[in-house]
Amino acid sequence: LVVHGAAGRDLMNEEARGEPNPNAGLIAELLAAGATIELCGQTAAMRDITQEDLLPGVTIGLSAMSTHALLQQQGYTLNPF
Repeated sequence: LVVHGAAGRDLMNEEARGEPNPNAGLIAELLAAGATIELCGQTAAMRDITQEDLLPGVTIGLSAMSTHALLQQQGYTLNPF
């Protein structure tokens, strides 16, 4: 799962958000099931989001575009909706 833009806030922990994250349980379940969740590094930079601001297990990549390209080389396809 590659996240960018305003949706980056949905990956942030309670301390960084200033309120509970209603997505935290779902994100934990996805990670436990083997999913990877990566925040676009360009989004992180523009929105001042650091690795410490993210829920456990969520990572920051270089950019959404580079992550999409790498995943496509591994056989994944892009679904923009």
